[in-house]
Amino acid sequence: MRIRKITAMAVFTVTVLISGCQTSQGLYYWGEYESGLYDYYKDPAELATLSEQLLQAIEDANGPVAPGIYAEYGTLLLQQGKKEEAVASYTKEKALWPESQHLMDAMINNLTRTVDDSNQGKD
Repeated sequence: MRIRKITAMAVFTVTVLISGCQTSQGLYYWGEYESGLYDYYKDPAELATLSEQLLQAIEDANGPVAPGIYAEYGTLLLQQGKKEEAVASYTKEKALWPESQHLMDAMINNLTRTVDDSNQGKD
């Protein structure tokens, strides 16, 4: 009887140790995003390219997009002067993460007002 208890404890211990070694899968797919942030300080256009590739990979895999990724990508587009694309990215962020609605609405309103003002100046 004592040998069975020792064997059962050994099996239990090995099972716990093995299961503890498994790496956990993250909630969201980040790809090379963290290392890309470091490169951003050297070349902002490189981060925009990395973000675009990351979003494309996530969309292709139907994976969950982390909070703020679309918003940050929109800001990168805005820095490149692509206001309409930035608005589209902010709209995706708002749709995906309702918590960001107030901030994204403010960003979108400011951008559309700026675009409308610049279009009126051309008339």
